[in-house]
Amino acid sequence: MISEQVHWRTAHEQTFVAALVVAASANLGSSFATTASNNFAAVYQALRQVAEDARLTRVLELRLFEIAEGLPYDEIAGKNGLSINTIKTEARILYRALGVRCRHEVEGAIDAAICRSEAGATAEDLHGFLRLRFE
Repeated sequence: MISEQVHWRTAHEQTFVAALVVAASANLGSSFATTASNNFAAVYQALRQVAEDARLTRVLELRLFEIAEGLPYDEIAGKNGLSINTIKTEARILYRALGVRCRHEVEGAIDAAICRSEAGATAEDLHGFLRLRFE
């Protein structure tokens, strides 16, 4: 069970960081990729800690990262073989658990955390920042 969880988190972290690096590299060039990878890894670690603090289930944690990647609900539904209504319900539960009202508040907090990581904030600093934004 624990090794399965570690594998899931490691694979998801790589996917999350890679998706953000690709998006950033498209805008800022490939020389940005290494720094971006480190910054986004710190954001990922902070989000994971927030998920733990909020006692999110594995499914809700996955939805948090899919939303953080900017995936629309219909794409999340298709990727996971679920109906869009299931994704919307899970998103509402996620937002309630995080203490926010909508997806835009989650995305705004994550964008701000990415900016802070680019300015040199550590994963611990970002965790504290996100906790304040999600309460």
